[in-house]
Amino acid sequence: MMATSLVMPVMLLFSFLLMIALFHDKIRKFAEITYTQQMSLLLEQMSFRGMGREDLGILCLNLLVFSIFFGMAYKKNGLD
Repeated sequence: MMATSLVMPVMLLFSFLLMIALFHDKIRKFAEITYTQQMSLLLEQMSFRGMGREDLGILCLNLLVFSIFFGMAYKKNGLD
């Protein structure tokens, strides 16, 4: 229950960031480095052929960052 209340604001930020990026250019520049924007662009094209090295690099970097965050949280509390 506590994990849900902690993660909910982060989830809202990432989900609404896509919608706001459609209307605001400065936010779009920031949103391009998030995995949700990259996945959205990938699903719009519906193929992996449109995915460039930069896009793949952003997804891998996001995976690495979130893996580090998970590792730190797991080390601190385990799965309790």
